[in-house]
Amino acid sequence: MRREALLAAGVLLLGVTSLVAGEEAEEPFDGLGISSEADVSGDQIEAIVRSLAEEPRWLVRIDATFLRIEAAQAEAILGEHRPAKMGSAVSVPAKLGRLLIERARGRGPIRPEPLPPLVLGHGHAGRLSATGRHTYLQDYEEERGGPADHPGRPLAGRLEDGTRLDVKPRRAEDGMRLGLAAGWAEVVRPIPVFESSHPPVTIELPEMRYVDHKSEVELPKEGGFVLAGRGFAWDQKTLRLVVLEVRPAGR
Repeated sequence: MRREALLAAGVLLLGVTSLVAGEEAEEPFDGLGISSEADVSGDQIEAIVRSLAEEPRWLVRIDATFLRIEAAQAEAILGEHRPAKMGSAVSVPAKLGRLLIERARGRGPIRPEPLPPLVLGHGHAGRLSATGRHTYLQDYEEERGGPADHPGRPLAGRLEDGTRLDVKPRRAEDGMRLGLAAGWAEVVRPIPVFESSHPPVTIELPEMRYVDHKSEVELPKEGGFVLAGRGFAWDQKTLRLVVLEVRPAGR
């Protein structure tokens, strides 16, 4: 049987401090922890080196809040800042940015846990995401010389859906510019299956919906708020948005 790659997703590991209880402690959960090596492009390595050498260092902190808004209420809440159908990213007043963040995160003793922020230098790219991973039975690898009625070794695939945002701040004479690439992905669930009788196997055939948007937003030197989104979610009843709070990073 043919083996096909149905989805490729890159993951940026964010470094954190790990506490180990003892020699027999389990390995950290996949995706968390400090990685000694990472597949990073040459221009990003150069951007980090330049940032570290600057005196004083120019650093920007970016906090992201991913949210949905009911389409029926979007006009009243967002007004002229409602995202374009094919996608947009615009600077918005601080009052609107704070309102959206407060409503999304909630108030009181129990509230959603915010994402960790990014602190980036000039030209240094980072990624913020709210995603989920799912493994599925992708195919079987034929074993040469094996029994005809044996499907072979099962092969697993991985799906990752949700929201992903790549950002890259740049210093400018009149302020700063924030390049961003946002993507929204959704796996159609339940995943359809394919069954074959020769040999008898059942595999899963996932379908992915995906939209994206790229743009660059100008901000003043003191930073500001950015609202990015694209039209309707696939349910046609809500808008998928992300609010960014961008400001100079303090020590």
